[in-house]
Amino acid sequence: MQDNAYFCPECGSPAIERSALVGGAASCKTCSWQGKNEDLHEVPFEHDFPSPEAIAERFAAEFSGLIAKNLAQPIGSMLLKWGFMTMERMPQELGLYMRAIATASAKAVLEVRQGLETGAIKRPEKKPEGLRKGVH
Repeated sequence: MQDNAYFCPECGSPAIERSALVGGAASCKTCSWQGKNEDLHEVPFEHDFPSPEAIAERFAAEFSGLIAKNLAQPIGSMLLKWGFMTMERMPQELGLYMRAIATASAKAVLEVRQGLETGAIKRPEKKPEGLRKGVH
């Protein structure tokens, strides 16, 4: 599927809002630029997803699979230890907990990304090479 990505003409950020109408208003969440849709930098690209919603669904599914594959056992053990589940209920309830953890984690990842793009979250400063732990 052919799609377009839009970027702020002032700072290059993808964190923009734009009207669905031709000639409509557009603005940047990063640098506060305001203008019209046609002022935005437009970059066409190809992907295999039928809609933006399908992209979000695929990200959530892949993220959920990663969390389940790598964390189900240690999280299940911890939940058992702290009394959130019993061995009898574990097969039914662990999936509920893992889905909730994956959903909240994916949401947090997207919120951090948006915060980094808009400047609401400051990027960590890079340490000089010689000051890294273990480097003398």
